[in-house]
Amino acid sequence: MRAAVIDLGTNTFHLIIADVSAQERKILYKPPFRFYWARAVSTKT
Repeated sequence: MRAAVIDLGTNTFHLIIADVSAQERKILYKPPFRFYWARAVSTKT
């Protein structure tokens, strides 16, 4: 069975996709970095 997990944080999210069976789990996709929903923007001029 293929499973996808999404972990939603305040400004980030993580996605992991894996094949899962009773005997083993094989990760198909796991990003090497975090995805950011928003980026901090400086208001200083």
